[in-house]
Amino acid sequence: MRIGDMSSTIQTLYTNPITRKRSLFFVGKSGVGKSAGVHQAANALAKSVDNWQGVIDLRLNMFNATDMSGLPAPDLEQQIVRWLRNEWWPTAKDSSGILFLDELTSAPNSVMASAYQIALDRALGQHQLPEGWMVIAAGNRTSDRGVVNAVPSPLLNRFTEIEINEHIDDTLDYFAVCNRRPEVMAFLKQRADYLHQFNRDYYGKQFPTPRGWFYTSDLLDSDFPPVTRAELIKGTIGDKAATDFEQFLRVFERMPDIDGILSGKSVPVPSELDIRYCLVMGLAARVTKKNIHHAIAYLDKLPKELETLCVKLAYQRDPTLIQAPVFADWFTANQEVFKR
Repeated sequence: MRIGDMSSTIQTLYTNPITRKRSLFFVGKSGVGKSAGVHQAANALAKSVDNWQGVIDLRLNMFNATDMSGLPAPDLEQQIVRWLRNEWWPTAKDSSGILFLDELTSAPNSVMASAYQIALDRALGQHQLPEGWMVIAAGNRTSDRGVVNAVPSPLLNRFTEIEINEHIDDTLDYFAVCNRRPEVMAFLKQRADYLHQFNRDYYGKQFPTPRGWFYTSDLLDSDFPPVTRAELIKGTIGDKAATDFEQFLRVFERMPDIDGILSGKSVPVPSELDIRYCLVMGLAARVTKKNIHHAIAYLDKLPKELETLCVKLAYQRDPTLIQAPVFADWFTANQEVFKR
C-alpha cells in the first residue's frame, strides 16, 4: 500500500464498528512515515468522532513485560491478587481513540506476548478496551537490518498486516500540508531516487529517508553558518544525498523573484528545468487566496505538468484556496489533476 493511502484506510476501517475491532499491523522501511500516517488519521478522525482522546503512542521497544501487564496488588480480604492497570490504558466507556503499538518488531518477545491479548481480545488481563478504540501496530522490516525481531506467527495472525511503501507524490503532498521548505520538495521531485535509499553499503551509515528530509527542512529554517548546516544535513540524510542537495541549493538561489510574480510584476520565465521545479515549489508554498490570480497567470506560461503540480501542492497546503474564483475556475477545468 502507498503511504498516501494509509490515513484514509485507517479512517474507513475505524468508522465501521465491525472492522474497527480488527487490529492492524503496518510494516515498512524505517523512516517511511508509518507513525506519521497513524497520527494523520487520528487528526482527521478527531473532527467527527465524539469523545476523541487521540493516540496512545506506546514505543514497545522501551517496554518490558511488567510495563505491559501492570503490577500485582494483593487483595488480602478476598485472598486474591488483582493486576493494576497501567495509567495509559483507557477506561472511560464512552471514550474513543487509537491504541498505537509502535516498534512492535523491535520489542522483546515477552512484550510481544502481551500484545497477543490486546490484538485479538482487545484486552489486557481483566481490563477491556472500550468500544471506541482501535488497535494499530507498526514495525520495520527484517530485511532492513535494524534492531528487528520476527513477529511470531500466532501474533501476526491476530493482525491484518499491510506493507507500506513510500511514493514521491504522497511525500510531496504531506510535505506541502506541513509547510516544508520548497527547496527540499523541489529537489525530491527531480531526484526521487533520494527519497528513501538504503542498501548494504549504507549499513552503519546515515541514509536518506522521508523522515530525514522532513528534518532537513527544519535545518534550512535555522540560522546556521553554511559549513555547520552542511555537516548537519550530512548527519541527517547521508554524505552523498547531502552533497547533491547542497549543489541543488545553489541552483535554487537563481530562482526568479516569487514576490514579484505574486504581486503581478512581469518576471521572465526560466528555461532551465531545475530552476522551474524550484519556482513551482516556491510558488506552491507562498500562494494565497489574494494572490493566486497572479500565480495562475504566470503558471500558464509554464508546461501544463508544472502548472498542475504547483496548484495541486498549493491546494494540499491550503484547501481554502478553492474559495478564490480564479482557483474555482481552474479547478473546474482541471479536475482530473486531483485524481490519482
